[in-house]
Amino acid sequence: MKLSDEIAEKVKGIREPEDGAREVSLRRWLGVSDPDVPEPDYLPLTVAGIDEDRPDENVPIGMDDVRFPKDEQFDDPEKMLYEQLVGMARFTRFPGDAVPCIAPQFNNPWLLTCLGLRQVVSDGSVWPERCLCREEAAALHMPDDLASAGLMPNAVRFVQYARSVLPDHVPLGLYYMMSPFDLAYLVRGDGFFTDMVDAPDGLHLLLDMLTDLFIESTRLLKAECGEPADRCYYWPSTVLQGGCMLCEDVTVMVSPAQHREFCIPYTRRCLDALGGGWVHFCGDGRQLLDSYLDIANLRGVQFGQLDLNGPTDAIVRRFVERGKAFNCVVPWDGEHSWAEHFDRMLAPLAGRKGLYTGAWIPVETPDVGESILATWHAAQDRAFANLGDT
Repeated sequence: MKLSDEIAEKVKGIREPEDGAREVSLRRWLGVSDPDVPEPDYLPLTVAGIDEDRPDENVPIGMDDVRFPKDEQFDDPEKMLYEQLVGMARFTRFPGDAVPCIAPQFNNPWLLTCLGLRQVVSDGSVWPERCLCREEAAALHMPDDLASAGLMPNAVRFVQYARSVLPDHVPLGLYYMMSPFDLAYLVRGDGFFTDMVDAPDGLHLLLDMLTDLFIESTRLLKAECGEPADRCYYWPSTVLQGGCMLCEDVTVMVSPAQHREFCIPYTRRCLDALGGGWVHFCGDGRQLLDSYLDIANLRGVQFGQLDLNGPTDAIVRRFVERGKAFNCVVPWDGEHSWAEHFDRMLAPLAGRKGLYTGAWIPVETPDVGESILATWHAAQDRAFANLGDT
């Protein structure tokens, strides 16, 4: 079977939302993190149907290549779309608030190709071909024509191809891209950390230029994808309020003072320029949260490893007090019922704001999968019964 025919079969398997269901889900997603938007009827829940007989669908999202190596995907829109459709399948099996979506995925350093750097694949990970010395980094500048620079034409070609084969109810978006802070690390490597100490002026100039790159690239790609200004689609199942998501994994390796000086001003500038949004980091970043939560246009934090950031109840209260949101991904322990699991998660909340979550349900328990959304709603009805609007 030709790859195009395989893609067509997978596209046919994407569950189309019932009449009005997508609009309800979008109101839930966009209402989670904006204090100026009325509370949604319910906080959103993504539901993934896990099929142990299809291990290719259950790999960590974005971490493994099911069939085609990354460098092949970068030059072939069909192969890139195939990989994403495999990972997306789990979110189409049971009812929930998941919004299956697709994004151009060229991996962490790819925006740097627009500045003339090359990226290489090594052991399944993508890195710049080499790090630049200070003098080389200082010589970097924005391209005269961003649309034709580096891998940007490949990204545009992927978007155009994906749009031609996907149904209208599968939106295209940006997933997330490396923030100016993380891009600067990819440019300089370990020298990035010493630059903060003995060459801060040069580092600020680099960060300033990379901020321009992030903003202009996001605007270009959002326009190409048709991604609305008030949201960003987080592949493969999530809609986040605001115009962008910035990946800031490197932040957990610096001090709070360095974070405030070298990260926050540029993250704030991106969020202000793009209508607000979210940041993501993996690891323990609890020492950075106050600086993030002080950003007016930050809508929320997408934790890569929530469990490393302290007690969940304390995180919930901290975010609710500041009017921000986060992804409360707490694995079900298998000992309590799903109702009890949701009750504990919702206990610190004062209303339907501040978090979204997910449930991973084995396909061999379809009764649980088909009813889990109703269980989640019933838990909210109990938790917020005294608000007078349930």
